[in-house]
Order: sequence, then structure tokens, then C-alpha cells
Amino acid sequence: MGKVLFVTVDRQVAGMLLLDDAVRTDAPACLAKLHSLGVRTIMLTGDNHAAAMRAAAAGGITHGYSGLQPEDKSEWILKASWGLNDKEILLDGTTEQLVAAFPDKFLATEKVTSDMPAGPVPLGFIGDGLNDCVALAKATVGITIQELGAQATMDAADAVMQGDFGHLAAAVVIARRARMLVKVNIGLAVAMNVGVMIAAATVSMPLWVSVLCDNLSLLIVLLNSLWPLCWDVAVESGKVEGQESSSGGKLTYKERKEVLKAAGIRTEHTVAVDVTIMAKGEPEEQELDEAAAAAEEERRLQQARTSTVVLKPTMEFICKECSMAFARRGGLEMHMMQHTAGVDTVEYKPPPKKSGG
Repeated sequence: MGKVLFVTVDRQVAGMLLLDDAVRTDAPACLAKLHSLGVRTIMLTGDNHAAAMRAAAAGGITHGYSGLQPEDKSEWILKASWGLNDKEILLDGTTEQLVAAFPDKFLATEKVTSDMPAGPVPLGFIGDGLNDCVALAKATVGITIQELGAQATMDAADAVMQGDFGHLAAAVVIARRARMLVKVNIGLAVAMNVGVMIAAATVSMPLWVSVLCDNLSLLIVLLNSLWPLCWDVAVESGKVEGQESSSGGKLTYKERKEVLKAAGIRTEHTVAVDVTIMAKGEPEEQELDEAAAAAEEERRLQQARTSTVVLKPTMEFICKECSMAFARRGGLEMHMMQHTAGVDTVEYKPPPKKSGG
């Protein structure tokens, strides 16, 4: 649960505002697609532990770190790129773990710096803030989102997405298909040229036949390279049909909630089992029971609804003409302007005191 603000009218609680960060609607579907592709996701965030737990549970992430500084994220990228187990990485600002794991590459323990080279393990990092610039530059592939990232973040990133977050999973699928296509084209070209050379060495053939076979192999490779035009890769947008009005405007909160409910999507905060978010310097796992967490969340919300806010304003500003008391200087100044304009003022009456019984 996020921060709770109470709205009071005449010293009585008239409303309650719950301020909390919302997870992008396309994030859960995109992360689920990445998991199905065999991509392991780790959350590195500077938010507090409670906010990190809620975001991880909503997005389907089972492991991460909270309360990190920009240099902590860069350190994690550095150590993970050298193959250290992500569940055992200690963000202590030193290369002690690297020295123990790779004594031939790291001879002495020293402080982690931004100019240290990354390891051979490929890592991707997605960030949208200025505090992510160091990690974006350190990762094998740094990715940011144009609609959220600042200019410095885009300069540090290797790739800039210009659409939904779900394009990330589609980009992984296209990249893997393109790599396979390149390998197939190389294999076709080499096989056909080797075949032509063997045929020319063993069977007498005119020169024009050899040239024709060489050009034919090139033509086949070019035609095979047109396969990407036929690829239809779905983008995990996470949008539900009916979330917009007929004119394209936004629906009210209650209407959107009904649409999501009809689509079978839960709108309440959920806490997944075996979600492990490590605070900096505390690598032990913290597992939450789903039923106990839901009961605790309901208890806190009910307590917030029924809590009574007692306001005791101090009447420090007194009008010298009518002895009316005010809690703020602005109220007294407005009151004095009424005196100057000759406007009748309302006599101040303190609230009735409650009886002792």
C-alpha cells in the first residue's frame, strides 16, 4: 500500500487519497513473454523494499534488489557479467567476490569503478532515469524508452524503444530469427560454392555454367533474406479491448475497473509467493505468504478507513479589532482586508466542547 492522505472539511475527515506507483499495463504480459523465451529478469530499483515488492509481484518478477544507488546498479551489472550467481552478488563496492572467483583476472581487491571492463556474459538493462545512465553504459545492451527517458539516458543507451514496452519481447524474437537467418544464408552460400568448385574440378563444364551457378547461389541467398517481410511477431501490449470510449477518450476509474474485471484481470494488488527482493547489504531471502500478506493489506486498509484524525489548530493570530482568532496568517490578512473594506465579518464561535460522559 502506498502513502495515504486524508482530506478534511471543518475538522472532519471527508475523504482519503491513496498515492501509489502503478505498473505499466503492458509490463506483465511482456515479462511473461520474456520468461517463456528463456530470458531471466532481475529488478534493480532505488525504491524502498515495500514498493519493490509490490512492483515485482504485479510484474511477475521473482528476484531483485531494492534501495540501490546508481553505482550499485553498475556494480551489479559488472559482477553479473563475469558469471557470478545473481542471488549471491554482494553490493559492497569492492571486487572481493571477483578476486575470489577469478584470481587470474583480478589480482587484488579494489574499489569498483565505472571504467572496469564488463565480463563475457551478455546482459541487457532497461532504464528510463538519469540514475540509470551508468548501468546502461555498462550493460551489453542498454535499452531505454523514448517517451520516458531523458536525453542523457538516450545517449547512454544502445537502443531506444519508441512504442509500447511489449516491443521488447518482439525485438528479442526478431533478433533470434535474424541470427538464425544469417547462419542459414552463410551455410547456403558456402555449401553451393563448395559444390560448384567440386563439380568444376571433377566434371568438365563451360565457364558460363560456373558463373551461372555462382549467381544462382547469390540469388537464392537474396530470396531467402526476404523472409523477415513475412514475419508476423505479436506485440504484448497488455491493452484490453473496451478500455477507451467510442470517441477515443479515457473511461472513468469505475468503468475501467469493470472492463478489466470482465476480462478476468485482477485490479487489486497481489503478492506472489517466493518473491525475493534483497535490500542492499541484506542478501537473505524474504518470502511472503500470499494469504497472510492479503490479510495484512486488508487490515491496514480497514484501519486507514476507520482511523480518526484529531486536528488541534493553534489560534496564534488574533484580530485586534474583534478578537477573532485564526490558525494561519493568511486568514488574518484576509480578515483585516474585510475590516478595511467595511465588510461585516462573521463572529467566531469556537466548537462546542464534548461532555465528559
